[in-house]
Amino acid sequence: MSTFSAARKGRRFQPLTFLALLGIHLAAGLAFFPWFFSWPGLILAVLLIWLTASHGASATYHRMLSHRAWQPVPWLRTVLLFWAALCLEMGPINWAATHRLHHRESDHEDDPHSPLVSFLWSHMLWLFFDQPRLVDKAELRKLVPDLIDDRELRFFQRWFGLMWVGFAALTYLAGYLAVGGGMPGVQLGLSLVVWGSLLRTVLVWHNTWFVNSVTHLFGYRNFNTEDESRNLWWVSVVTFGEGWHNNHHAIAGTANYGMKWWEFDPTWWSIRTFQLLGWVQRANLAPHLRPQELVRDFPGKYSAKSPRLLRRPERLALSLLRRLGNSPAALVKALHSRRSNVREAAALALGNLGASAQEAAEALRQALTDRSLRVQEAALKALRSIEAAIDSAPSSSTG
Repeated sequence: MSTFSAARKGRRFQPLTFLALLGIHLAAGLAFFPWFFSWPGLILAVLLIWLTASHGASATYHRMLSHRAWQPVPWLRTVLLFWAALCLEMGPINWAATHRLHHRESDHEDDPHSPLVSFLWSHMLWLFFDQPRLVDKAELRKLVPDLIDDRELRFFQRWFGLMWVGFAALTYLAGYLAVGGGMPGVQLGLSLVVWGSLLRTVLVWHNTWFVNSVTHLFGYRNFNTEDESRNLWWVSVVTFGEGWHNNHHAIAGTANYGMKWWEFDPTWWSIRTFQLLGWVQRANLAPHLRPQELVRDFPGKYSAKSPRLLRRPERLALSLLRRLGNSPAALVKALHSRRSNVREAAALALGNLGASAQEAAEALRQALTDRSLRVQEAALKALRSIEAAIDSAPSSSTG
């Protein structure tokens, strides 16, 4: 069974979700036609991207509800939930449940959207299939026991789609009336809908999905977490600070995600502003890392996870073992490849050989200084496996 088929196992295709996302993507394409452009529409889109992506998806759905990292005063909570509803990214209860499941099963088989299945799966294909653990009410209650009975959240859970439609209708009406109606009013009203609702929603969707896909594949790591989370600056630019994903997976319950001085986090700046205005009841903070600090080990807090998905170097390691006939010498040669994923795979394969790869130990020790952190980690793991295999091997008797 392929990795993609395994990821889909037990999940039913959701045609309505597929058609809705396809329809909004196609309708957003109207923005490329000059007749649907207006400067008020562009300004509205930029303003709403900031309000819905930063204050809605990031500050509210993610940091406030999913991780309880901060708590605003009640009236601000309601306003933020409205901006989050305009993201059209599920209701607040299902969004938080999906994300908590992602953290509990990150890059394992029960992860709703791991890129170890495929990039497209993690970016958007997973949305077209239901998740059994999120459909089952008992399982849902286990994931979000603190949210599922909240009356305000249940209200937004039920009506977030209608809120999005209603807001689009109001912006059209405002544009139509602003210039006195007629064809100019129709043109301005439609431009506000196309740019402020349709295109803006699609952009916010893909910005959010970049965190699920790209930041589990590319970037650097401040912490040796048990998943593939990475930090990537450009994702932080388009998501207002969500791109420091390795920091977040290491210390999830914090309202600030930047751990180094240059890891900018505009969403945290907004939360901090609310705090200075007296609108925040509680906010958890993580300390900054000093420049001289190396990558920290961080085993994570969830020990029980579904079987782990194989990364590309791990799949390549199995392939190398089959092709090279378990030859330590051939694997040592692969350990000096130009490609870092091949070097990592060779180290992983040597570790699988155990005591029979003892003569490769010196090459693995040299790999501990490799420029790729992943190769260093694989080499260290291989050395430990070889040493453990040697220690556990029965000693030969003399006589």
